[in-house]
Amino acid sequence: MHQNQNQIVLKTHQISKDYKGKLAVEGVSLQVNKGDIYGLVGLNGSGKTTLIRLITSLITPTSGSFSLFDGVGSSMANLTRISSMIEKPAIYENLSAKDNLLTQCRIAGVEKAEMQKTSRNLLEMVGLADVGGKKAGAFSLGMRQRLGIAMALVGSPELMLLDEPTNGLDPAGIIQIRELLVRLNRELGITMFICSHILTELSKIATRYGFIHKGKLIQEVEAEELESKSEGIELERYFMELIYKYDTAMASQPYYAVHNYNGGIR
Repeated sequence: MHQNQNQIVLKTHQISKDYKGKLAVEGVSLQVNKGDIYGLVGLNGSGKTTLIRLITSLITPTSGSFSLFDGVGSSMANLTRISSMIEKPAIYENLSAKDNLLTQCRIAGVEKAEMQKTSRNLLEMVGLADVGGKKAGAFSLGMRQRLGIAMALVGSPELMLLDEPTNGLDPAGIIQIRELLVRLNRELGITMFICSHILTELSKIATRYGFIHKGKLIQEVEAEELESKSEGIELERYFMELIYKYDTAMASQPYYAVHNYNGGIR
């Protein structure tokens, strides 16, 4: 269910990141509204992870800026309203799932009296209540992903940024993560920003898309519009044709020929 209430949760303004003369992200301007499940689609090395790192202030932009909740993006007040899971969950393998969550509660400043209840509720929410005492190092990849999402939920974020949350999972694991993200969006009203290179999977839950290629945002589209544009062809083929058209158009420009993409910075 699309909950868009026209409240801007995230907006980037011509944001760029340069690594020693190589642009990983170039002039990206996008907007995510309250209630969106925004799918950022791009090939490996297209700049998806770099963009999330910029939005979470793990790295600083070379130029441009971003805003969160209509305020300064890098302000501590706004950053405490978001959470992220980048590349893989940051879990302690020698600790149980419950102890991982309790540790995260301490880091997030959850009141001591609420920690046990919070960890118990989150384990239940992500379907790990029965294995809360099991060491995370013994978890399957899908269970690790769900634990990572539970840890990202500590502090009740309004916006979650997830980098390839279903990458490497088997079909059952993919379905579990997909259903969990939809439930968090619908029942808790959490806005989602999800990066993936698999458009077909994102199409099952996303309400809005951005297509990134060689560090540039080449198209933004609502789910309904994408469905209309891609009618009669596979979604992945639509994406590849979009990339081909962009590369063909840009190849004729002298600047592009000289300043071609960095060749794989994520």
